[in-house]
Amino acid sequence: MPDPDSLNIRTARGDSLAPVRELARAWIAVGTQSVGGGTSTLFLIRRLVVERHRWVTARPFTEDWALSQLSPGIHLVALAGLLGDRIAGWRGVVISVAGMMVPAAIVTAALREVPGVSETASVAGPCEIVARAGTRDTGASARLATSGARAPGGGMRAMSRPVVHR
Repeated sequence: MPDPDSLNIRTARGDSLAPVRELARAWIAVGTQSVGGGTSTLFLIRRLVVERHRWVTARPFTEDWALSQLSPGIHLVALAGLLGDRIAGWRGVVISVAGMMVPAAIVTAALREVPGVSETASVAGPCEIVARAGTRDTGASARLATSGARAPGGGMRAMSRPVVHR
């Protein structure tokens, strides 16, 4: 009996065992739940693709993850493209990458329209922007926090981002 990790799930180029709609739902779920990036998103992808839907076994998943580490840019998007290709060919690539990127683009565009967030976006981190959403804070405290003001102990705060003066 062959090793289950060595089996290729897709039998021929473009032939998919997973319906395109189900693939789209899975990747949109990953794209909307991938707050935190990195390890948490990798775990979510593995859980959906390997354990729940069983589109890919553990070995090809690990090989695709290793290969995606070689690509420039966001490794998780590269992984989505590789897995999409393995599952459903070129259609899978398009669906997987779009499913990872479109939800983040929508959230970013929606946050841009929240009062006070657009002024804060250039100097605050993503968590601070989300925390300020819907408040009256115009970003003055974020500019102060990153301006190198003296900390209570008398030392300079470490600046994680460049200061933007308007």
